[in-house]
Amino acid sequence: MLFTYVYTSLATEPSELNPDLVRILRASRRRNPGLGITGVLLYVDGIFAQCIEGPADVVAGLAHRIETDPAHGFIDVLRAQACSARCFADWDMGFHSPCRADDKRSMAKILRSRDRSAIMGLLHRVSEGALLREQTRGQGFGGYRPQQGYAGRSQAGFS
Repeated sequence: MLFTYVYTSLATEPSELNPDLVRILRASRRRNPGLGITGVLLYVDGIFAQCIEGPADVVAGLAHRIETDPAHGFIDVLRAQACSARCFADWDMGFHSPCRADDKRSMAKILRSRDRSAIMGLLHRVSEGALLREQTRGQGFGGYRPQQGYAGRSQAGFS
């Protein structure tokens, strides 16, 4: 069964070059392909927002690790449920941390609002924007699998 887990959390050591962030991304990109996990991670002003999708048992294990990881404080689970299709099928673990001050302010405002629909929409828009940059410039965020994605890529589940 396919499962999705979406959360926000506060970084316990917020900074632009957060060592926990680098650790999370490296580990995710190394392990996720073999586990059947896809997703996206957003980091803005000390706030994590992440969607993880894959086999239910694997996602449950990852959710437990996140919830007990000292890098995360005040975890707010936005969604933990079965789903019919992946929303981030082309990403081992997409990543975005905005550089422009205006982008940071607007994204941080959405994340601090705790508005589930707005946060889910933001994750999706960030992923699509990163995907577009990856395809058109051959640069970007890593974790993208252009020919290897999972069947059933869809926007289903984002409301």
